[in-house]
Amino acid sequence: MKSFNTFLNEAKAGKNLHLTHVEDSLFDGHAQATDAVNFLRAVSDMLKSNSSGSHSVTTKWDGAPAITCGINPENGKFFVGTKSVFNVSPKLNYTNKDIDRNHGHAPVLASKLKLALKYFSNLGIKGVIQGDLMFTAEDKKTSMIDGVNHITFKPNTILYAVPADSKLGKTIANAKIGVVWHTEYKGKKLENMRASFGFKANKLRSNRDVWFDDATFKDESGIATFSKSEYETITKIIQAIEKDLSRAKKSIDGIVSDSKIVAELNIFMNSLVREGSVYPTANAFIQFLSDKRDTQVEKLKSEAGKERKRQAFNDLIDDISKNRTSYDLLFDIHILMTKCKIMLINKLKQAKSIGHFLQKPDGLEVTSAEGWVAVDNASGTAYKLVDRLSFSRANFSLAKDWVKG
Repeated sequence: MKSFNTFLNEAKAGKNLHLTHVEDSLFDGHAQATDAVNFLRAVSDMLKSNSSGSHSVTTKWDGAPAITCGINPENGKFFVGTKSVFNVSPKLNYTNKDIDRNHGHAPVLASKLKLALKYFSNLGIKGVIQGDLMFTAEDKKTSMIDGVNHITFKPNTILYAVPADSKLGKTIANAKIGVVWHTEYKGKKLENMRASFGFKANKLRSNRDVWFDDATFKDESGIATFSKSEYETITKIIQAIEKDLSRAKKSIDGIVSDSKIVAELNIFMNSLVREGSVYPTANAFIQFLSDKRDTQVEKLKSEAGKERKRQAFNDLIDDISKNRTSYDLLFDIHILMTKCKIMLINKLKQAKSIGHFLQKPDGLEVTSAEGWVAVDNASGTAYKLVDRLSFSRANFSLAKDWVKG
């Protein structure tokens, strides 16, 4: 069986840059989808016994920006930076002057990096690690939620809230910066480093100015456990997925062999999420492409250009129409994988020590963590478990406090 953490779109480079939704593994082919179903089964087995054994689940924290820091193995100096430290021309910051030079165009980011440089250098970091910045002193506020005073911070889309009188609340209130670490990098050169997931924060030195944690899923209450009937239900869903995958191997691989179709499938799924749906069908996909064709054709001026664009879309639409049964089977499997994922998410989100909210115009709406991540540490493949109708949709539509740079 497999253990968990984060998927890399750039696995060959070993950099923690992107995660893919577990159900969207279908768009990478039958083998990848089969692997993803094995992950779903492994997570459900873990939640049956509330014992990770050789498995672990990582919680996705909605922090910003991503912070990479540690000791540059090439010169032994401590640095901080963003994901840009792995660029061909890396932006490494050893001093405040470096930060001004590399990130002066984004003053909010530069300010946070200067605090990270000051405080993270005291944590005894060995090697290079990455995490999500959760707050600096000016980001923290106090709010009354259900009659209880809370310390709150909103690094990105989710607003986090901790009772002010709790031990955790007092720790966060006193901290000048907060971060959740999730990845460790190893190698003799930054450009060749490979990610090792599930970094344990207990390796670091405590410091009252820094609140830090790691992303490992924790269920100290023991309530995030499947009952017998729940486990039987999710097992039946997984068996149904496996049965459909077995008879759909040829058709799935045939569909995803066309890179244009794969690109449109991913755009189509995001468009459904924005509209509040996770139930794709072949008819809906055809309608999506037809609408997109008409919109793009209308923008063109020359008749020749319009005809080329129209024909390109018509070719895709004709292919889908001729293979409607295969597409409907693909989408049926996608829906079953989503159903299975939601069962896992609903159980995982029962265990949390920090409140999660979405900030709406009329007040706060209770939500859960951004999501969870499953990884096979041996192969480096992994998938994210995210409720796209809550977090992803909100992430598409809500205004962000974070200014990127």
